[in-house]
Amino acid sequence: MENTLLARIVRDCEPLARMVEPVEFASGEDIYSAGSLIRHVYFPTRGVLSSILELRGGGTAETLTVGNEGLVGLSVWLGVKRSPERVLQQGAGELLRVSARDFCNCIKGRPRIESVLKFFLAYTLRVTAQNAACSSHHLLRQRVCRWLLSSFERAGSGELRLSHALLAHLLGARRQRVSEVTAELQRSGLICYQRTSIRLLDCAGLEKSACECFAELRASYARLLEQTL
Repeated sequence: MENTLLARIVRDCEPLARMVEPVEFASGEDIYSAGSLIRHVYFPTRGVLSSILELRGGGTAETLTVGNEGLVGLSVWLGVKRSPERVLQQGAGELLRVSARDFCNCIKGRPRIESVLKFFLAYTLRVTAQNAACSSHHLLRQRVCRWLLSSFERAGSGELRLSHALLAHLLGARRQRVSEVTAELQRSGLICYQRTSIRLLDCAGLEKSACECFAELRASYARLLEQTL
């Protein structure tokens, strides 16, 4: 399985392909902490990464999820050398990484690649705006279904290695409420949950139970691909 964005970049910058190395982190492990230097740019293939905003009072919220459609660390290309947010590996799986310095040097002066990155940046802004609206207006059950669908799709797998504690952390919800929702989804035959593993049983049913945001962001990314062909 490949990363769609990296494949498009390498198509116009073959030397970058020789600079890529595969890595894998444990589920819940930090890739960047807020304020840390961005030493590498990451392109997930089967792994999924989450950007987390942490409040002083202890509250958290996932602002962006990135899988095989994109990258993490784009701000270094904009001249921001430190990560504005914490980024963690949401679910175990392979990532491809490139030194931030090599990445910026390699794509410099390549207008086609810069255009692709600008479109992806516009897409991430759309995602964060959709996430904000979703958190304010949609029920937790809808949000859980949407989140699971997105993660299954990005990971390219019908199974996620994920604890209730981490899922609650990413959704900015109480663990007990998240456990109640996943138990309800399991009784409905949509998923099978076993401690730290969630298996997809009924994709169509889960999509019907999700909020509109899943379909909206999928369509938004499809439009991005059309514009970067």
